[in-house]
Amino acid sequence: MTEDRFTPEQIARPEKIQDERLGSILSAVGNNEVKCILLLGMQEGIIYTSGDLNRRMRGVQGTNPGWRQHHNGPFQYCQESFAPIGLVVREVIDPIGTTFGYIKTEEGRKVTALLGGLLNFSLNHPEVSLIDLLASTNSSAMSNETEDKVRAPLTRLKIFFELATSGELPIQVADLSRAIGEDQAQVGKHILALSGRVISYESAGKGKPYSLYHLSDEHPESEPNTFKHYSTLTKRVYRAILSNPSEDWTKDKVVEFLIQNYPEDSSTLTRFRNKNKISDVLFYLRNLGYLTLQEFSREERSKVTLTDAQRDIILDFLTVIDQFQDQNPEALITGERLAMEIIHNPQHVSTLMAKARLHSGHANKLSHVEWYRNIVSVLEEHPNITSRDIAVYLQEIVEHRFDFRTIAARIGELKKKRGIRVESINGIDYYSTGTA
Repeated sequence: MTEDRFTPEQIARPEKIQDERLGSILSAVGNNEVKCILLLGMQEGIIYTSGDLNRRMRGVQGTNPGWRQHHNGPFQYCQESFAPIGLVVREVIDPIGTTFGYIKTEEGRKVTALLGGLLNFSLNHPEVSLIDLLASTNSSAMSNETEDKVRAPLTRLKIFFELATSGELPIQVADLSRAIGEDQAQVGKHILALSGRVISYESAGKGKPYSLYHLSDEHPESEPNTFKHYSTLTKRVYRAILSNPSEDWTKDKVVEFLIQNYPEDSSTLTRFRNKNKISDVLFYLRNLGYLTLQEFSREERSKVTLTDAQRDIILDFLTVIDQFQDQNPEALITGERLAMEIIHNPQHVSTLMAKARLHSGHANKLSHVEWYRNIVSVLEEHPNITSRDIAVYLQEIVEHRFDFRTIAARIGELKKKRGIRVESINGIDYYSTGTA
């Protein structure tokens, strides 16, 4: 006897999910493996108290849990994320109304296919978390930030689609913002949060014009006169340019060349770079007609691109979201099957929980000493940069995810410490170590 099952063709296609509703769902549950597991693990028709939810989350992980969260964490997700958009409802358990819990609704059941697709995606891409792609939301969905919380994941999806389908990468943040019709400042914040694991972002560094020097076609035949009292430095900088006249020379490239060819003077050359003496010499040579100068603004230098691996990740992620939003019958069947397979596999659940813990900014807080040490390390290598640039470089040395507000708070504290120098230019603070 064969089991009677509906085929995709026999299932009436539900209406496409509207963007605003999709944004609410992704903001409430789709931005974190833990939230997906929690809602998926809540069985229909059961009212869960705080203790019940905590035990349920431990149970689905089996004997080797990937993350033992705070006992009240799952209950808070229900209260602050799921309930405001109708995925669960609060139910009073005792007659006098002092004990209550949450029960999954039909709306909560309807997202099962999405949860299965997202968790399967996460298992297939161990290097990236849903947290990295959509970030976590800390405020209640009923707060004044509701509109921003709905728009944020939709803006991310626009960014992903544009980057994944664009044939012209790298792209400047300003051009990306225009292409997706979103505010450049907001897009910039998303790009900063996504840089590293999800996209590749080259920061502009210090906010002054970025200079590319070339040997002038009409440069004088004789060697240039000495810049101030830096006779040796002037000759060496000019000879560096002559060694490769077609090269796009920057201050840092000149320093690298000089250190490689004059290693005995590396400490002096590094000091000259930090004090902008190399830049002064280059500008001097330009004024004498030996070099030409091409300048780029900060916005022109800050560019976004994707590696092949990053493009594959984003395309897989967009496919899951797009099929759910379109309510593709085959995808819904597949998503629900995957959801059941994953939630009943403790090893998979534990793996996903461990990943969420690793990528969670809340679960991996650094001490103030660690923050200070990492930021100073960045400034020693990249002096005279903004707080946003510090954040970009920190992504390369700090494994877990953090948001820009955390960085801003830590940097604000650094202003009070000795050894950190702050220079304000046109209202923007630039940071360096005290020795820079």
